[in-house]
Parts: sequence; C-alpha cells; structure tokens
Amino acid sequence: MDFHRDLALNLILVKLELETKILLPVQVLLLRVLLGHLGHLLVIHLKRLILEGLQAKVHRAIHLVVKQIRCSLKKRLIK
Repeated sequence: MDFHRDLALNLILVKLELETKILLPVQVLLLRVLLGHLGHLLVIHLKRLILEGLQAKVHRAIHLVVKQIRCSLKKRLIK
C-alpha cells in the first residue's frame, strides 16, 4: 500500500474541491476508496463546512484527519 501516494491524491482532491466549491461524484468515490469509512466521514464533514463557507475549519479538519491517519499507521507499525 503506497500510503503517501494515496494521501497526496486525497489532499489534491480536497484542494480541488475547495477551489471549485463542488464535490464531484468521482471525487467522493476516490475519497471513500482511499480512506474507507474515514474518507466517507471526511467527505460529509467537508461538504457541510464548505456549504457554510468555513474554509479555515475545512483546512483544520483536513489537518486533524491526516494526523489521525498517521497515528493509526504508527500504531499498526509498532504491533
């Protein structure tokens, strides 16, 4: 699993969404495939924040999700 490549692709999709204010169905699918259930929750959260026009909170949400993923991977590597 090339985690860094997948994470980079995910962040590119999120950046594209922020710039266009539109979440394309293909992006939703890719986010879900890349991150599983966590990706699904991220999509729902981002859509809500973008609709509210809270881009700073969107960036914070992305940061927190990336941090969660890193912590999860570290735990898996330690086991």
